Formats: sequence, structure tokens, C-alpha cells
Amino acid sequence: SLFYAMFIVSFILTDDFPMGKVDKSTLSHQTLMELFFENVTGNRWMIVGHGETRKDRINDWFNTDVNSDGEVMTMFWSSCELSGSLALEWLPNTLQKVFLCGNSFSGEINVTCLPDFLEEITFSDNNLSGCIDLTRLPMSLKRLNLDLNSFEGEIDFSNLPPSLQFLDMEGNMKLSGEIREFAGKELGIRETRIKDS
Repeated sequence: SLFYAMFIVSFILTDDFPMGKVDKSTLSHQTLMELFFENVTGNRWMIVGHGETRKDRINDWFNTDVNSDGEVMTMFWSSCELSGSLALEWLPNTLQKVFLCGNSFSGEINVTCLPDFLEEITFSDNNLSGCIDLTRLPMSLKRLNLDLNSFEGEIDFSNLPPSLQFLDMEGNMKLSGEIREFAGKELGIRETRIKDS
């Protein structure tokens, strides 16, 4: 349960983890997903059901693929009328694909703490805002969709992972920066202030 998850996290927040940082490897995927889901509002029942149809186990959550070891591999939560904020730091490290597009998530996101083995993630068509740091993306990342949000500020493109083949930032009119050495790859920067050299 979420109460149990919060109890575990409170217990772990000791002097061994300065500034409130938690070692995710000490938590089950069930707990991690419950912590991530705590900040999700809107049409929550679409994912976990409600009342007599409530699904407590992540194995039963809507469009959430879990392997035989209980590890979360993919999340397809697109166009589910979800809102709230995205606490990406709680996503399990085994996740390979995450689809959160077409919802109403808002606030800032921290993509420097994405799962280590992530290959694809899409935040397209939400209400996300603030600055975004692309200098510490997972080395396995191939596709990143940030388009149709309200991100702003100058982006540092100097340390994109070599694996990245697709980057879409279209429609973020207050984003700026200069991206180099992305030839031969797919880049979406229309309706931004980003320059491609």
C-alpha cells in the first residue's frame, strides 16, 4: 500500500542517505511505482481501477508490463486523462520504454534521474514547464519526445548520449540553444528558438 511505501521511505531517510536521497535498489518495484503514482492525479482509476475493481499489484496496472521477476519494463500511459506532477526519480531502473504523452501533467521534470537502461520516453503534449537539463541522460536512450509543452530556457546539447537517434522539442517556443553534430538523426525544433548547426 502507499502508506507502507511511505513508511519504508521514511525509515530509509537516515544519515546514510544525505539530503534525503534514497537508494532505489533497496526498494521493491511495487514501492517505487506507488511512490511515482502518488503525485499522479486526474483519471487515476484508468491505471489502478477503483472500488471493487481496484488493482493493488503493479502487475495488474493498466498498460504496465512487469516481467516474471517483478521488474517493470514498460509503461504505456498515453492519453489517459492523467494530471499532477512527475516524480521521475522513483521510476524503476529496469524501465526501457515510458509513454506519458497526451495527458495534462504539469510542473517541472528532472530528466537527469531517468532509469539507467531507458531506451525511449515521451512527454509530448502535456503542460510541463521550466528548464530542462539534457546533460545527464541515460547512455541507452534512443528516443526523447519533449514536444508540445511549455519548457523554457537555454538548453545545453553538448553531452547528448551517442545512442540518441530521435529528439523532438517542437512547440516549446521559449526553448533556445544550439545543437551540433546531430546530422543523420531525427530532430524536431520547429516553433522553438533552437538552432541546428
